[in-house]
Amino acid sequence: MIADRNGERFLLAREQETGNLRAHGVPAERTRFFERYVSFDNMVNGSSAAESLADAVAGLGGSDPIIVGGDLPYGRYLQLHERFGDQLHLEASAQRGPVVLYRLAVRDVHDRFARLRSGGAEAAARVLRDRPHLRGLVDEIDRAPADTRFELLAGKVNADAVLSAAPPNVGELTGLAARAGLAVLWVRAAEHVYCVAPADDYTLPGEVVGTYASVPAAVRAVVDGGRLAIEEQWLDTSVALTLQDAGFAVVPASLELSLWREERDSTDLAFMVIAAQASRYCIEGALQHAQRALDEGIALTERDVYRRYLELIPQFRAEFGIPFAIAPYFANCHTADRTTYPAIPTEHPLTEATTTLKFDAGLKIAVDGVVMATSDIARSLVRSPGGQAAYRIFTDVIRNGIIPNLRPGSVCEKVHHDCVELVLAHEAELVESGLMPAGIDLHAEYGRRNVGHLMGKQESFLTELRPGHTYVLSEGSFGACEIQWPYRDHSIAAEDLWYVGRDATYAISS
Repeated sequence: MIADRNGERFLLAREQETGNLRAHGVPAERTRFFERYVSFDNMVNGSSAAESLADAVAGLGGSDPIIVGGDLPYGRYLQLHERFGDQLHLEASAQRGPVVLYRLAVRDVHDRFARLRSGGAEAAARVLRDRPHLRGLVDEIDRAPADTRFELLAGKVNADAVLSAAPPNVGELTGLAARAGLAVLWVRAAEHVYCVAPADDYTLPGEVVGTYASVPAAVRAVVDGGRLAIEEQWLDTSVALTLQDAGFAVVPASLELSLWREERDSTDLAFMVIAAQASRYCIEGALQHAQRALDEGIALTERDVYRRYLELIPQFRAEFGIPFAIAPYFANCHTADRTTYPAIPTEHPLTEATTTLKFDAGLKIAVDGVVMATSDIARSLVRSPGGQAAYRIFTDVIRNGIIPNLRPGSVCEKVHHDCVELVLAHEAELVESGLMPAGIDLHAEYGRRNVGHLMGKQESFLTELRPGHTYVLSEGSFGACEIQWPYRDHSIAAEDLWYVGRDATYAISS
């Protein structure tokens, strides 16, 4: 977000983005960070990041009016409004439109997903043929539950209708590829879902209901007021407030919609397995390439390592006969001597002095443009003896300490506690090797971040393995477990994806 104070402009960003902003040359004096990133350097030296966006904004202005753009996500607007009240004003913005309203039969959506899933189980079986410790997943895939997406949605949200614009949920509601400007309206007990699309988007199937001046006008043509659930982390504030003016009780429901999607991940387990194994194959192959180059004295950069990662994607598809699209979803690939914050790869060189190269990335699998699965794993190339010992500890904690003990009934915050306890069993070794500062309260400090999260069509930012999250895992839960360890000249990450099956829990990216 960009803040303008009397013509002086500042970039407002989460502190986690420090590495990327530095890589793009954003001047530090023009940056105001919020939501402190958890690193041991910050624990020892402190951080100038504000606790929240509202705190960062308060640090820029006094009692003058605060004007926000209409495209600010509604959830951020609510945070600012709670803090600043009548001091906060919405900038007048041009109304988007017109839009065309299309109607899709629910039965057609179910049929579309059946077609999209065709061939998934067979492809996953080929991927698992050389992973004997994961062979039980073949039976798990064969036991995939029935598709009851709309019945489950009715039980998840306390609203008369849902307006969704976040890409993962657009895909889940329609079986169509998400795109800019496309929103979906679901109405309780209806036999149809409705697509609201820009008037110049001629690609949608379904029956044309009509053309309307705006998204709120199209929604009002279908639903006559009542409780309307929206994704406050995605929907523009101007649209949310216009919906209120049109007579709707706008209900923030990002968490409920996220859980609705994540709790059905097992229906697409075949694609989750393929994505997880593709990530393992590509990241580990790229780091092996980097290790060989360093051993042989061949010059290479972070971006060279990332290029090798990209080259391995079609190689994986060819080796296992994957007929689905696999593409990058996100990538952090950086040496610790450039930054210990997550960052995209640059032309920064790897040298003999490089202690760690962290590769934390994910892939997405799409069929006809519809995202069926995403992944998120991390591996590290660690070259110092102390760092190598620490990396073995973190990998062991995740693979042998946490993941096998995830069960139906496991509570997210308890998993976080157990993970920290397992790390603390090695505290003396970590402190002695210089990989951990002495005397810190690791439960308190690491409690500011998660040790994993649910996963599916995207990383969950709402249901995490962290203090305060009391969500209970069940059979079919799918997610990631991770330890991120940035300190001094090391940035180490160990992360694997897990699946809670009927008879066992699997580290599906191992």
